[in-house]
Formats: sequence, C-alpha cells, structure tokens
Amino acid sequence: MTIAIVPRGNVTLGTSTATQPTRDQGELRMGSGEDDCRIRFRRLGPYLIAVDNGQCGGHNATFSCAYRQTN
Repeated sequence: MTIAIVPRGNVTLGTSTATQPTRDQGELRMGSGEDDCRIRFRRLGPYLIAVDNGQCGGHNATFSCAYRQTN
C-alpha cells in the first residue's frame, strides 16, 4: 500500500502494512518496532477517523484527521 501525505501542498510517499480491519476499525503499521509509525483508524458514518502515534513521517507530518471520500 502506498500512502500520500499532503500537508499544505507538499507530497511525501511511504509504504505500510495493515491489519485486517474488524468491523469498522483497523490499524496501519510502518515498520515493526515499538517506535515506528502506527495509524489507528475507525469508520464513523461517512468519515474515516485516523489517529497516528506521532512517529509518522518527518517534521509536521501526521495522518491524524477526519477523512471523507469524494467523487
């Protein structure tokens, strides 16, 4: 899986592995160590709520946000 982080017009790419989602929640991991990037997500109606552990990407990079699919 390739994920693009797009804060304020900048683009950073990375790869990750994911656990099988259960019901409406799951987790993405980048690396296998305790201090590596982890993103927990949960579907809430039309939104995907994501919270990372602060170890994802470089300076000011985060996945923590509410996302909504657009067509």
